[in-house]
Parts: sequence; structure tokens; C-alpha cells
Amino acid sequence: MDDIRLVDERAYNIVMNYAPENWANAFFPGVRYGHVTSNVAESFNKWIHEARLLRILQLVEHIRKQIMVRMNERRTMAESWNQFLCPKAELALKENMENGRPLEVRQSHTGLFEVQSHRSCQVDLDNKTCTCRGWDVTRVPCKHACASIMFMKRDVYQFCDWFMTVEAFKKSYEPILYPIPDYEKRIVLRDEIQILPPLTTKRKGRNKTRRINYRTVYTRPVKCFRCHMEGHNRKTCNESIAD
Repeated sequence: MDDIRLVDERAYNIVMNYAPENWANAFFPGVRYGHVTSNVAESFNKWIHEARLLRILQLVEHIRKQIMVRMNERRTMAESWNQFLCPKAELALKENMENGRPLEVRQSHTGLFEVQSHRSCQVDLDNKTCTCRGWDVTRVPCKHACASIMFMKRDVYQFCDWFMTVEAFKKSYEPILYPIPDYEKRIVLRDEIQILPPLTTKRKGRNKTRRINYRTVYTRPVKCFRCHMEGHNRKTCNESIAD
């Protein structure tokens, strides 16, 4: 925020008028598990890119098949996991454990510690928080928390959030989305289908299928074929040409 204030005082005042939990990921009241973006609609819109061009019944049917296949793939993938945490959470935890081994730990109370790295941080094992805010955002013990847990000779995995475990992943994809045969679907008679085309007017020229980014459009500079200089052509060339 100090860097923003040095650039523009007005921008600093606008941001400070809102509470930090509205714009700072570290102070978000909920749990994001390390994800910064909350725009799920864009990800889903890309996932159903093919289905968007279909009619409403075919669209719903296409999405149902996609979800059925995705859930089965996730269930099959989870069967090969033998560790306690999911692979990404397991990798992050091991990295934090390695980075936390050389840190100096001082105990203040039963579950309260001061960990010294490039700056001192306060770790509360009872509330599963750390002043570096890494544990609060990702719900995986940060390097300061790992150093405190290993200092107490306790199991680091017991301080991880349950939603990061393989068990939670399997329960998320445990429900089965059963196939729907054609004879169980509603048959729509052609007499009931009365979909009229929208009222549109055809525009002149060729339809554009790709967005044009005018910032990156390259225009070739004018070059004179007489003196080989840029900025003019041979008709307006006044340069002297050596023999």
C-alpha cells in the first residue's frame, strides 16, 4: 500500500476506504485453499465450449455426459493415491517441512511459539494460525508451523485441513451419476417444437470469427525504394543519391 501511495495518493485513498477482507486474499474471512480467483463461471464456460453451440436439450445432455465421465475419472485417479493428502497438498507440505527444519523455535505456551526466519512469526497450534498468513490461506501448515510441530515431535499431518486429504477427495466424487437410456427420456413430438428463428439483419462484409487486438496490429512502415530510407516514398524523395 505504501508503494501505491507513492505512485498515486488518490488510488491509495480509494483502496483504504474498503476493508482489507474485500481486496486482500490474506484477510478473506472464508477459506480459499490457495486459490485467488473466484470467477468459476469462466472456467465452467471454457469446459462446456462444445456444448454451448447446441440446443437446450442437447446442451444439458452433453453436460451430463461430461460430468459423468469427469466424476468417474476422478474416482479412478484417487484409487492410486496411497498418501494421506492429495498430491499437490502433499508436495506443498513436504516443501514446508524441509524449509522449516533449520528455523529457530522458541515456545511461549502450550501451543504458542515464536519462529525466527528472516522475520519472527507467531504460531498458534491450537487455533492453527500463523502471523505469516500462509497457514490461514492454504490450510496446509506453513514452514513456521511445521518447525513448531516438529519441535513438539508431533505428527504434521494431523494439523492439515481435512478437505486436503485423499479421503475428502474420494467422498467428493463418491456419488455415481448413472447413465440415462433413451427409452427413459421424454419424447418430444415435432408438432410441439415451434422454435422460430430470431429476427436479425445481415451485416455487410465478411463475418468476423476472431477478436482483433488493435494494440498488437502491425503496420508496415513506408520505405523509399530510391534511397532506402523509411518515412517517405520515391515520389517525395529529396535525398541525394551518390553516383
